[in-house]
Amino acid sequence: AGEVLGFSSLIGSFVSHPVKAFKCAEFGWKCAFMASFLLTAQLLFNLPGFMSLYGGMFDSQSIAPLWVVAVSGLLAGYGTKMANGCTSGHGISGVGRLSSRSIVAVCTFMATAFLTASLCSPVFPRINKATRQNPNADITYYSTVAYGFGIGITALFCVATIVNVIFVHKDTRMQRTKNSEGSPNKTAAGGGAESSSQSSSSDDIEDQKQRQEDYVDAQTLETTLEDDQESRISTSSYYFKLLAAICAAPTFTFGLSFGGMTKPSKIIGFFDLTGFARGEYDPSLLFLFAAGCATSFVAYQFVAGHGVSFIQSRLGARVRTKAFSGDEYHVSKVKGITTRLVVGSSLFGISLGIAGFCPTPNLIMAVGGYYDALLVWLPLFIVGRFLHVFCFGDN
Repeated sequence: AGEVLGFSSLIGSFVSHPVKAFKCAEFGWKCAFMASFLLTAQLLFNLPGFMSLYGGMFDSQSIAPLWVVAVSGLLAGYGTKMANGCTSGHGISGVGRLSSRSIVAVCTFMATAFLTASLCSPVFPRINKATRQNPNADITYYSTVAYGFGIGITALFCVATIVNVIFVHKDTRMQRTKNSEGSPNKTAAGGGAESSSQSSSSDDIEDQKQRQEDYVDAQTLETTLEDDQESRISTSSYYFKLLAAICAAPTFTFGLSFGGMTKPSKIIGFFDLTGFARGEYDPSLLFLFAAGCATSFVAYQFVAGHGVSFIQSRLGARVRTKAFSGDEYHVSKVKGITTRLVVGSSLFGISLGIAGFCPTPNLIMAVGGYYDALLVWLPLFIVGRFLHVFCFGDN
């Protein structure tokens, strides 16, 4: 469809422009993606046996106290805004197209997360005691009230998608009506003037004036036809993106759920390198991340200017300059490795290491009834993004 998905930016766009989500065409595919993503999550929650499959979709008990979750959310929001990306934007998409900027970002937040999670391990008892729940406490931040809020959020995005389609359809019809009303009137005016010119052909001044009017009418008609064609292309692009988003979102939900990203303990288990000494290290997320990057890499070989030149030269005409929607590919054109990129990625890495919360799977946890994700991490994530905008502006 030509769009690049970055979840931290996606969440930020809804928070920054909530009204546009209901009215603007550019938000149509975003609303559709979120609705499909969350509806798939709700389906999995209520699928018999799925919640206990492969050891469960969520952790049986929470591993980080709420104050750590809050700090994690704040750092993640601020850091992803500063670095302009997270595990999906810089990770899957950026690394997939071999962006040096994204590769640096991923290496930075990975290294920081490895260091932070290792420092919070039992090898350092004081830090561990402060940042981890007592395993014997058996605390789980699940609430049926929070699950009710999750259903409400899912319904909100479904309604937003429907309302967005209605607004866009209405605007498109108004624009086409305006174009069709303008064309015949101008053509008729030209024909009337031509008849008048023939009846007074001896008047050279009137004849010259008529030719000028005919030329203007022809130009106006041509512009009207071009606008109508552009409107039709834009409309087909809008609905294509809508359909593509609805179809793509479930693969994201299934992948994160089956891969264990909805379990903070699994994320911590990957980043805590001291687990090697205890025989508890879990490398499985590395394969999940590698599979995502490999799939993205293959896809980018068919996008002109964003793949490996050697491979694209072999693909020939199969390399596309435009997406199937007819639009240009909206790939980030930001280049350069800056201090903000490194610092922002480091802050995001710390947030991963101390709590094991990642923006995309956090949404699944949030609508699944876990109030540490819904009422603590997510609001502080949004606050962190606004805090960065307040300090440095929206850039």
